[in-house]
Amino acid sequence: MKNFVKDLIKSFLSSDTQFSVSQFSTDPQVHFNFKKFYSSESVETDIDRIRQLRGWTYTAKAITHVVNNVFKQQSGSRPNVKKVLIVITDGESNDRQNLRDATKRAENKNIVRFAIGVGNAFSEDAAKQELDTIASSPSDKHVFKVENFDALKVIRQNLQDKIFSIEGSQSSGESLEMEMSQEGFSAVYVPEGIQMSIIGANQWKGGYVQYTTGGQKVKTYEDVSLEPDSYLGKNIAALSI
Repeated sequence: MKNFVKDLIKSFLSSDTQFSVSQFSTDPQVHFNFKKFYSSESVETDIDRIRQLRGWTYTAKAITHVVNNVFKQQSGSRPNVKKVLIVITDGESNDRQNLRDATKRAENKNIVRFAIGVGNAFSEDAAKQELDTIASSPSDKHVFKVENFDALKVIRQNLQDKIFSIEGSQSSGESLEMEMSQEGFSAVYVPEGIQMSIIGANQWKGGYVQYTTGGQKVKTYEDVSLEPDSYLGKNIAALSI
């Protein structure tokens, strides 16, 4: 489970995506609120320190808690971006009667929901129905079932592609930032490390990101004064004066 979460977060490091991670059993626990990760090392550190909770499976309680307490500006949730909730569960919930109300709360906040069922429990019709209730419609695009936690890696790319396809597509009209950019179209060594272009960033204005030689992102340059479709970063060079 932790490897799956780490790999999923790492796949979005070059975008403007923020992540929050919660765990639930009898009670939910928020491990960290929404934040942007800048390196694989920070992802490893934050996820590795999580320890498994023991108890019952109160899925509706957890969804309600996350919707009310994590998807808000005070917890780092941004108002004008697409919001995604991924629920991973390995069994039927002990508060099934509250699931529809919990998912309705998420629906009211325009939160797109993916449900991942792990294990044999989801071969039963009642358990399958729970996943359909948790997930956004249509369920065939938002529900995944795997036999065990090791099999999560099989669905990661599919889930990543589905999230990428909706990232930045907010009805409020927010412009694209990093969603369609291509990092590394051009690159150059500099004394501080490596600069890589992010052609296509910010409505195709473009820019560059700078990394240390160890791979840690240190800064991003995006010229907001440029017109859309400027393609800054198509070529990049360094001068020594």
